[in-house]
Amino acid sequence: MTATPHARWERTVDQWTSVYREVYAEQGAGRFAGWTDFVTGRPIADSVMRAWLAWSVEAIARVRPRALLEIGGGTGMLVDALADSVDRYVFTDPVTGDRDHPHPGVTTVRAGAHDLARVLGADDRFDCVVVNSVVQYFPDCDYLAHVLAEIEPHLMPDAVVFLGDLRRGDLHLDQCRERARHREPFAAADRIDEVAAQIARTDPELTVTPAVIARAAAGLDDDWLLRVRPRSFDSDSELARYRFDALLKAGPGPAVRGPVRSVRNGLLTPTGPTPAEVEARGESVSLAPEDPYALWIGNDDDLWIDVADLASPETGGGR
Repeated sequence: MTATPHARWERTVDQWTSVYREVYAEQGAGRFAGWTDFVTGRPIADSVMRAWLAWSVEAIARVRPRALLEIGGGTGMLVDALADSVDRYVFTDPVTGDRDHPHPGVTTVRAGAHDLARVLGADDRFDCVVVNSVVQYFPDCDYLAHVLAEIEPHLMPDAVVFLGDLRRGDLHLDQCRERARHREPFAAADRIDEVAAQIARTDPELTVTPAVIARAAAGLDDDWLLRVRPRSFDSDSELARYRFDALLKAGPGPAVRGPVRSVRNGLLTPTGPTPAEVEARGESVSLAPEDPYALWIGNDDDLWIDVADLASPETGGGR
């Protein structure tokens, strides 16, 4: 008998929950517990992780949340940094959600992403929902759509959904080739491609593209806008090269958009600036939604995309 989608979802979530329960037990709940480099397999340097964390906190703070729901809070890196700046913070996690937090404005709940309808009250409303470095553990893209549908009734009209640290599916083979070259530095190109393909097939994590995010949001009741932001912290690491943030907010886009300039992404190509260099000049930058090697530079309002325009089945997918 074929398992129902919900049964498959439960099985995958339970598997990752077991993995991280063991990781936290072995390494303690240190804030960087379990973080390893996809390319090298070694723990990511603390300096890179501190830069990653500072970027994540700053990116969420830009939204100026007052009532924040975090899905999959893990070791509490974000709640520790953001709790003082919001009026209310609801922290959920299937492993660590049963641990009390010392901040009086924080409520902790042990729950998976698909359990939100059970744990949130009918009157719970949030102006920011954060799902940071969690989507890669979702069973599939339909699960992401389900989670967005579960949280939609709890969103204030001006709410932002922050999907952070997403693994970009249309760069997945590039990332796997980098890992293959690390394993076999003197191998010929065809051998690197062979090893990379094998790594890609056995990678258990979910990768997504901006189009996949758009399709997951296309089933929501309102019109939605999408912003595809690079991880613009100053680090030439796989966390900067192959990951991105997706911000969703309700409402129609501007009737007339200003010009947007496209340049090559210097983290991935020999020419062009890096996202960090663009932001250091005081300019707003996004990742081009359908070209993983390009950046868009323009006014902030002009970098938001109508979800419906990107949600076509013909646009790129994830796994």
